[in-house]
This record gives sequence, structure tokens and C-alpha cells, in this order.
Amino acid sequence: MKETYVILEDDCNGEGRRFESFLRINHPEIEIVYKERMGGVGGGLFNEDGLPIQDDLWDEYCNA
Repeated sequence: MKETYVILEDDCNGEGRRFESFLRINHPEIEIVYKERMGGVGGGLFNEDGLPIQDDLWDEYCNA
């Protein structure tokens, strides 16, 4: 199953980009998509049908 993580474009002073780097290094199997015109770091993990998947990646990132 393909998984996609959405990170909002307005990324809280680079926090979104740091989170993206963390995902690329630790979870290269996840595709990352940025969404425009939205504020803050956010989003979630979605399956190939666009349905949300429960994830703990943000907590994993914060505890790294």
C-alpha cells in the first residue's frame, strides 16, 4: 500500500521542512506532498485511496 504524508506549505518557520527531512531519512517509503495556502505544520498519513491512516510519525519526530 502506498502511503502519502501531507505537510502544509506555510511550515512554521521551517518546522515542516525539518519534519520532511526526518520522514525522507527515516521513512523513505512515504511520499510527501505539500499543500498550498494553508497555515502551520499539519496534515496526516493517507493511503492510496486518500483515506487517513492513524500515524505516530509526528510524535516519533518530536522524540527524535
